[in-house]
Amino acid sequence: MSEKTILIVDDDESMKKIFQKMISNNFKANIVLAKNGEEAIKIIRNKTPDLVITDHDMPIMNGSTLINIIREEKISSKIILITGFLFGVKKDILESVDLSLKKPVGMKELLNSVENILYV
Repeated sequence: MSEKTILIVDDDESMKKIFQKMISNNFKANIVLAKNGEEAIKIIRNKTPDLVITDHDMPIMNGSTLINIIREEKISSKIILITGFLFGVKKDILESVDLSLKKPVGMKELLNSVENILYV
């Protein structure tokens, strides 16, 4: 397995750290962290991660705006959207991501999703 780059975008520091630890314990991956979409898009434009795992509800720039920019700029990163309210996310956003997960996300569910998107 070659090392992949995974960007985790969430304003909740504890969730970012939990996701980072779980993924790094199970996959050979370079994990990068961002606290909102604005910080994330700068990283994405510079590094083009293989996978972006993003929360939806964040200050400054939310997940929908981030996803729109990624798709408009034709950035090849795969995207997992995590949200507590799938019904509040516009259909075009849900259709433009590789997977959407509803909070609370189980660690096994997250790890299976990462594996299926990046390593299968």
